[in-house]
Amino acid sequence: MSDRLDQLCEALGLVWVYRDGSGLERTAPEETRYAVINAMGFPATCEADLDRHLARLNSDATNRLIPMWYVTEPGMPIDLPLNSEGFLDLKETPFDITITTDNGETTSSTLTKSAPEEGSVTLPPMKIGQYGVELAGQRCTLLVAPRNVKEAERGWGVTVPLYGLRTKTEGGIGDYTDLGRCASIMGGKGAGFVGINPVHAGFPLDTPAFSPYAPSSRRHFNIIHIATPETDPEPDGTLIDYDSAIPEKLSALKAAYLTFQDSADPTEFEIYCVEQGVSLSLFALHQVLSEKYGPYWPDWPEALRDSSGPAAEKAMTDLAPQIRFHKWLQWQAGLQLAEAQAAAKASGMAHGLYLDLAVATHPAGAETWTNPDQFPKDISLGAPPDAFSSDGQNWGIAPLDPHKMARDGFAIFTETLRQQMRHAGMIRIDHILGFERAFWVPEGLPGLYVTMPKQAMLAIARIEAYLTDTLIIGEDLGNVPDGLRHDLATSRILGCSVAMFERAWDGDMGFFHPDHYREQALASLSTHDLPTWKGWRSGRDIEWRGRLGDVPTEELETLKQERRRDVALFNQTLGDNTGSIDVAHRHLAATKSRLVAVQIENILQMEEQPNYPGTIHEHPNWRRRLPCSLDQISHDPRLDWTTQLMREQNR
Repeated sequence: MSDRLDQLCEALGLVWVYRDGSGLERTAPEETRYAVINAMGFPATCEADLDRHLARLNSDATNRLIPMWYVTEPGMPIDLPLNSEGFLDLKETPFDITITTDNGETTSSTLTKSAPEEGSVTLPPMKIGQYGVELAGQRCTLLVAPRNVKEAERGWGVTVPLYGLRTKTEGGIGDYTDLGRCASIMGGKGAGFVGINPVHAGFPLDTPAFSPYAPSSRRHFNIIHIATPETDPEPDGTLIDYDSAIPEKLSALKAAYLTFQDSADPTEFEIYCVEQGVSLSLFALHQVLSEKYGPYWPDWPEALRDSSGPAAEKAMTDLAPQIRFHKWLQWQAGLQLAEAQAAAKASGMAHGLYLDLAVATHPAGAETWTNPDQFPKDISLGAPPDAFSSDGQNWGIAPLDPHKMARDGFAIFTETLRQQMRHAGMIRIDHILGFERAFWVPEGLPGLYVTMPKQAMLAIARIEAYLTDTLIIGEDLGNVPDGLRHDLATSRILGCSVAMFERAWDGDMGFFHPDHYREQALASLSTHDLPTWKGWRSGRDIEWRGRLGDVPTEELETLKQERRRDVALFNQTLGDNTGSIDVAHRHLAATKSRLVAVQIENILQMEEQPNYPGTIHEHPNWRRRLPCSLDQISHDPRLDWTTQLMREQNR
């Protein structure tokens, strides 16, 4: 194994020797390491290439006067670290040091060579926010962050499938207005929040690509949930038929836009477009080009694959009317989400909407087209091997390059958080393990870990949460790195405690009693990727594994026996053998965890789960409608009883 390769990988933050999800030590092969460093912009095929890149990195480090980013707290002088030796080697003196605020305001002061005697330069106290510090042509992203976000008070809420908020007789796809009605109902019952899956921009022109966790852009919203004036829809089944529902929605949206053009005052819309700036314009252009050339930009004419090239610039002018339509769609989505949040708060909810931030985006969507330099090519996020996946997982979504993200001042990451938090009282960050390290999987090869700028990402999350008064839930399930949960708790970012996993894994495998749950967590019985309470007890997910061929037939009975054992163990913890969801919810309500999320599927005693991981169309993921209308749910005694159980435990 090459020492030079080891040195370069270490310098770039690669972790190629690691423990997988089962605790086994793994070593990524050289082919994987070369693929990853190439994807990071360090093309290498031989020792000479490695030497060249190491020399470049060493030179960059020597010539770097100020750090790429720096985290500090508000209200006290800031000692920004300074490379004194490199600073004194410069010929010019004095120097201007310029500080730029998030809204573009700048202040300057003079720095002389007598300043760096202590290895730092002192800046004045600053309020919470992000700043750009420039010195001798170099830039540092200064993150003035609160030590932690606000404390979550003891409470509870309900998670619902936004898409499924309509019954088969109501038809169509659940929309943001339905969400507002649902929030009002749940708030009236005492819930503090209503949670949904991601509402990021998707691929409406590729109707089978409706997964909320492989979006086109996390910085923009899903238009298929925009409410429009509708005629009475025809009944269309217990499963949503996106092939017909999405085209119908697009037609309704175009009609609504024509009405807006004919009769509405465009002033607020124009202000919105100016505020959103280039990011919105490029996204809207992407949507228009998708209509002309297909939903995935690598399939477009070569000249248009470059979002900053002359062909795209010309298209921005030539296609202005169509671009305006897609800007309007984003405006409407934001307005309706804001209305849903207002309805939630008006109902008495402590937090209101609980939005979900997907871990990454589709490699051929709007986000990678508008910012291609931020995403490595031919690399997917995934997970290492574990007891459920012996070969590891390839999620088919594009990771952010940590080095390029830092050089860009974390702009994409910040804007993504900001767009979600402006319409929510809580957000869930999917796979927050990626704040510490991300598992990169090169095409056709095993994966390895890439170290992420954890402290910067946590600081940005705290800043944005403070500015919007938002709680953060971090999905910290799986192969959790040492120390991450401590850092999350220090920031008051709540983790996730899922009852199905809260058990003595290294002991008798019994399930934990409520007083063993983490306090700094959101507790739930299950998740959207796991079976419902009823489905878990009946082994419905095991039946699906057999039906899909994930498990050989001869192993199914063993899995069913293990499930019966697990159900019996959970019964012992509950002190009840009936399988009552009320008993399970009482257990959940009694936990020490600050927050509890109950799933509407469990309240309504549904057996099928919303999503079966590892499948796309083999299982009806993200398609199941609720069996009851919102009006019926509002009068359902099962919801009232759940509310009573939560109140009994002071939630």
